[in-house]
Amino acid sequence: MYYDKGSLVLGKFADIPIKVHWTFGLLLLFVVYYVHQNDLGLIDGLWFFSLVTLMFCFVIMHEYGHALTARRFGVDTKDIIISPIGGVARLTHIPKNALHEFYIAIAGPAVNLSLLVVLLIVQLLFNYPILPSSDVINPLTHLPDYLGILLSINVALVVFNLVPAFPMDGGRILRALLSIVLKNHQKATKIASYIGQVIAVVFVLTGAYYDHYMLLFIGIFVFLTARAERGFVSREAELSSVTA
Repeated sequence: MYYDKGSLVLGKFADIPIKVHWTFGLLLLFVVYYVHQNDLGLIDGLWFFSLVTLMFCFVIMHEYGHALTARRFGVDTKDIIISPIGGVARLTHIPKNALHEFYIAIAGPAVNLSLLVVLLIVQLLFNYPILPSSDVINPLTHLPDYLGILLSINVALVVFNLVPAFPMDGGRILRALLSIVLKNHQKATKIASYIGQVIAVVFVLTGAYYDHYMLLFIGIFVFLTARAERGFVSREAELSSVTA
C-alpha cells in the first residue's frame, strides 16, 4: 500500500492496480457523520461501515468485469480508481470493434447481476424476504434485512449503470449498438453523447430539486465527459483523414 499522485494504491489483482482517490476520505467522513446523527452506536455503526465497504467491493468487482473482458480483446487497463461516486477502469484505449466495446461495457453490470442472482438464491433457499423489511443493518440480529440491503445495492448498480447516459456503461452500450447499426463510430458517439447530456441535465435538475448533491455532481460529470469524448472522437477522425 502506497500513495501515488493523489490516490492510495491498495495493491494489484490480475496485474491491475486498485487505487482509492483522495476524495474517498470525504465519504468516510460522511459515514462517521451519518452514524453520529442517527445515534447508531459502535456495533451498528461498524455494521453500517461494513455495508459501505461491501458496496465498494461490488463496485471493484464491477470494474474488474470491464477490465478482464477488455483484456480478452487485447485492451489493457492502466488501473482501477475508486472515488465517492463509484469506480472507473481506465482502459489504454477503446476498441474500434463495436461488438468488443459492447461486451466490455456490459460486462460490469453483468457482474452485479450475477451477484444479485447469488444473493437471491440464498434468500429463496432460507425463505428470507427478497427486499429488506426494515432499516436494521446488523446481520447478527437480522440477517435477512442485511442480505436484502446487499441485494438492493446490486439492483441499484445494475439499473443505474444501464442508464444510457454516455459515457456511463449504458451510454457505451448504446454507442456500440449505434456503431453496429450506423457503421459509423463518430456519428454513433455524437448521438450517444447528446443523449447522455440530456440525461445529465435531468440528473442535475433532479439533484438540485431534491437536494441530492451526489446525483447533481454525477450529472455535471456526465455532461462534461460526454462533451469531452465527443470532441476527442471528432478530432481523432479529422487527424485520421490527414496524410503526411
